Amino acid sequence: MSKSYRHTIVYITKAAAIAALYVVLTELSAQFGLSGTNVIQFRISEALTILPFFTSAAIPGLVIGCFFSNLLTGAVVWDIVFGTLATLIGAILTYALRRYKWLAPIPPILANTLIVPFVLRYAYGFADAWWYLALTVFVGEFVCCGILGMLLLFALNRQAGFLADRQEPMQTERCSFKERFPRYMWVTFLYLVAIDLLTFYATRPILPYLPAHSLSTPLDELIPLRPEWVTIYFLSFLSWLITLIWMLAESKQHAYRLAGVYTIIMIVCLICFLGYPVTIRRPEITESGFFNDWMRFLYAVDSPTNLCPSLHVVISYICWRGVMGCKKIPKWYQWFNLFFLILVCFSILHVKQHFVADIGAAVVVTEGALQIGRVTRIERIGFAIENRLNRRKAA
Repeated sequence: MSKSYRHTIVYITKAAAIAALYVVLTELSAQFGLSGTNVIQFRISEALTILPFFTSAAIPGLVIGCFFSNLLTGAVVWDIVFGTLATLIGAILTYALRRYKWLAPIPPILANTLIVPFVLRYAYGFADAWWYLALTVFVGEFVCCGILGMLLLFALNRQAGFLADRQEPMQTERCSFKERFPRYMWVTFLYLVAIDLLTFYATRPILPYLPAHSLSTPLDELIPLRPEWVTIYFLSFLSWLITLIWMLAESKQHAYRLAGVYTIIMIVCLICFLGYPVTIRRPEITESGFFNDWMRFLYAVDSPTNLCPSLHVVISYICWRGVMGCKKIPKWYQWFNLFFLILVCFSILHVKQHFVADIGAAVVVTEGALQIGRVTRIERIGFAIENRLNRRKAA
């Protein structure tokens, strides 16, 4: 049996064991009346959400376990979907922050505190205020993840090689926050956010004086309005935040190349937004409900302008292509970004924020900028700016 095959078998076994244990503990919690649709829930199984600190196999294990636990306990469909989604987000972030022991329980606590209250209100009909539901969910998560989870973490951390991907306790691999997230990374990240906002919002005062065009095609007319896709539309912001920080922490060269490529993209987008303004006629949302409420919020905060190329697709595409060159980012996360890019493309069409042509334009512009950056080694501009600033500082 080859080494890679053995590793695959061990990985699947870990994930299956974690999923089974999660289901069993959830059933025990339900039997003792600690979970269900109570406002304050004490799911003992939530203590397992710290396991991504030790192994990436815990991510699929927890997600599968949460899915079947909700299914077996008779949860409504939206609880199954969004409860599993909260577990996925918490597990990924715990794994990403695995070098920081004391941060392990924070991602699942926050993910559930922010998502579960909406499920309680719109899926189960709880009439309490969102902040009250968030507070009660936080109490349950803090007890199960923050207290029981940390006790489990310390117990397992003493058993070297029992669960971890590596054969030594994680606490021996110490890395300061400054080393993990250096200053150049934050400077580059703020630069990317600044030019993105500048490109998107600086054109808004000018657009009313320019003729607007439509890129609608028969295919666009066939695509129905599906308010549930607004979840992907908003979750993309969280996905971008995680991926960009992870990419920028790869290396200074990677960060500076990304900054140079993104500058090219924003310049092209600015020219397109002003040279050929595109708008879309959005449907009126009259029905009530969770997704329709979010659709009305989306339409209220985001006007139908600056559509081509789609910045949603641009950023999602560059996140997928950017992680492909990162050695510190696991392969599964690269595939996740490709899958999420496809979901984003569907979401912007189903919420009637973009046309099909906006997606094609975004892919062409982004891939073209990536190739220009690769051929010209555009990261040299970033190093040149850094050297000049260092010389001025030294003088």
